[in-house]
Amino acid sequence: MRVSFSQHDKPAGEQQTVETYEKIAAGTRSWTIDVPVHVGGYIEIGADKPSPGDRLAMKVKSNGRLVNEQTEKLDQPLQSGYAFFLQVHYDDYSKAGSEREESDAESGGTSPGENH
Repeated sequence: MRVSFSQHDKPAGEQQTVETYEKIAAGTRSWTIDVPVHVGGYIEIGADKPSPGDRLAMKVKSNGRLVNEQTEKLDQPLQSGYAFFLQVHYDDYSKAGSEREESDAESGGTSPGENH
């Protein structure tokens, strides 16, 4: 799991940023992250050495309301240089679901890039 948030109400170079990641075992988990107004960024979950049939699922709620839900199943062996992950991005999490920011929400899947 990786999260990266930054403050978007200040000019570039003056924005506060926080990033963290943690390797976690497979299973159902739940986190609560208090995100201030004008803060956006990415939330990502990825599988390490996934096998066909493995699934990823993620739900993101804002103010108790579901604003993003994704599920992905790996149907075939992961190709070299590809990662299996889900990711969501909002420019301002306090507005997630209240504006048309859903267009910013990115679906995961298998993509070339760093293996997570």
